[in-house]
Amino acid sequence: MKKIYLFISVFILLFSCEINNKQSVIQADLYNISKKNTFKIKFSIVHIDDRFSWLFYEINSLQLAYKNLEEDSLLSCLLKIKIQEKYGGKQSNDTANYLIKDRVDKINEHFVRGKIKIKTSIGVNCLLQIYSLDITSGYKAINTIYVRKENKFSAQNFDVKLADSSLYAPDSYQNYFVKPIGIHFAYGRNNSEKKLEVNYYQTTLGPAALPFSTKADETFILKPDSTFQINKSEKYFPLIVEKVGFYHCRADTSNRDGITFYYFKNEFPEIKTYEGMIESARYIMKEEEFNIATASENKKDAVDRFWLSLAGSSGRARILISTYYARVKEANQYFSSYLEGWKSDRGMIYIVFGQPKNIYKNSVSENWVYGNESSSLSTTFIFTKLTNPFTENDFSLERGVNTKSAWYAAVDLWRQGRICSIK
Repeated sequence: MKKIYLFISVFILLFSCEINNKQSVIQADLYNISKKNTFKIKFSIVHIDDRFSWLFYEINSLQLAYKNLEEDSLLSCLLKIKIQEKYGGKQSNDTANYLIKDRVDKINEHFVRGKIKIKTSIGVNCLLQIYSLDITSGYKAINTIYVRKENKFSAQNFDVKLADSSLYAPDSYQNYFVKPIGIHFAYGRNNSEKKLEVNYYQTTLGPAALPFSTKADETFILKPDSTFQINKSEKYFPLIVEKVGFYHCRADTSNRDGITFYYFKNEFPEIKTYEGMIESARYIMKEEEFNIATASENKKDAVDRFWLSLAGSSGRARILISTYYARVKEANQYFSSYLEGWKSDRGMIYIVFGQPKNIYKNSVSENWVYGNESSSLSTTFIFTKLTNPFTENDFSLERGVNTKSAWYAAVDLWRQGRICSIK
């Protein structure tokens, strides 16, 4: 049997969080699925007790470089992990190294999975920054996880697996489903709870308001469409996720925190219907165009006519369509929560403007910079993290008239048959 070794060196730095941009962590490629020389590692957190948490990881072996050394193959991956506290307090640095062994008969596709025990403090929320480097190939990866440990009710107190026994972890691995599925999960550090309340919500929210809009975003009313209880069966709570919307499970009905499972339409995160293509193109459509396309009996013809009117030729239209809806898909992958990612504030900006040149991220906000920061022509969008019992992925754009000219300039590029990509 061939032995393959995955070497992970982990550096954990704990320091106080500064909210201003200069002290935020710069992450130029945080939202860039297609960037070359990168690979993807999935992470999630499950709390063990008041002092420690498990950091789960999952890596597809095909993304990593295997270096043959005689009878063995060596796979090296250097992970640097920074934990950034949300509010003050100085803490010391802590460093740890891990060697993970993966034994296979031959190099083929498989998932390297495991967990690392890290120090976390009860009553403290923090930001986990993870920088990864595959030493053999030089490829890099970056991940960010919000660690919530202010109480025992948050999603990270749940240990979740799918009914088919594959690994699932909220917020950082797959956090949505597109077909009926069974889930079972344990709750609490002593697993003493016997029943949980489940609230089901069927959301019908529309796309985000424009960046300079004075109109408030649609209000999401915290009123479930249905409520039921699930009882623990042996060690786990069973749940069937089967309807479009989301399921929020709570141990304490007086506390809004819990774990949430999202169910989207079966083509998600892609857009595969003409109705969906019209709806998600709303950001670059004129109101009259959108109304006509929406009312059209032949949605395919409406989609074709819209993109041809922008591109001027079928070949150029195909390029625009491919790029635009690829961004819609990526927005869904990055920014989805209780609504599809393309409808969110960050999704709107990502789709129209593309990948930011720089992102400054801390535990309470993200600043996206387009263009040269030293230039008066650069544009910055500021997103503030909202306290949301359903998700850690809800950010609100600070709207203002200062972004109006940049928005229309970006939309005009699309409408001239050109792809907006500001660097």
